[in-house]
Amino acid sequence: GIAAALFEGISLALLYFVINLLSNRSFSSIDLESYSFLSDDLISFLKQLSFDSLFLFCLISAILFQLLQSFSLYINKLMSKYIEARCLSKVTSLVHKKILSLKFPFVSKFKVGDLSNYVNQCPITIRFQIESLTSIFISSTISIAYILLLLNISYKLLFLVFLVVFLVRLIPKKLYPSI
Repeated sequence: GIAAALFEGISLALLYFVINLLSNRSFSSIDLESYSFLSDDLISFLKQLSFDSLFLFCLISAILFQLLQSFSLYINKLMSKYIEARCLSKVTSLVHKKILSLKFPFVSKFKVGDLSNYVNQCPITIRFQIESLTSIFISSTISIAYILLLLNISYKLLFLVFLVVFLVRLIPKKLYPSI
């Protein structure tokens, strides 16, 4: 999740740099030293590139970081499936042990098939919980990366984004009254 947010932030920063590059129409007017996250070696490498080469380098780098983000999201889902499988086997065996250890007078109060339905709901519940937590973590880290990028670009832009989000969430509530 954190790697996906980092790669998303880097690719957005590269696209922001490309937009600055295109709006200035010349590479010499951009002060690379103002970008604090760039190393001196990278700055000297970028200064050696022509305008077209730098533009292509930034676009290809942004695409590569998007590919790295997709790969990290894939690894994240793979790890969550692994955790899900381990939890599923442990919890399912615990549920079976608990149900089999119940006394007959207690078990006889259930309808036929109710206990098996409870056992069958266990994998679905575990899968839902793990996928939900993973999704919340990934979405929040990517959201934090977006907010940090917007803070770096402009406070006014961040305020505008929050205003638009607020209006987008408010308008449907006003148009469709609660049922």
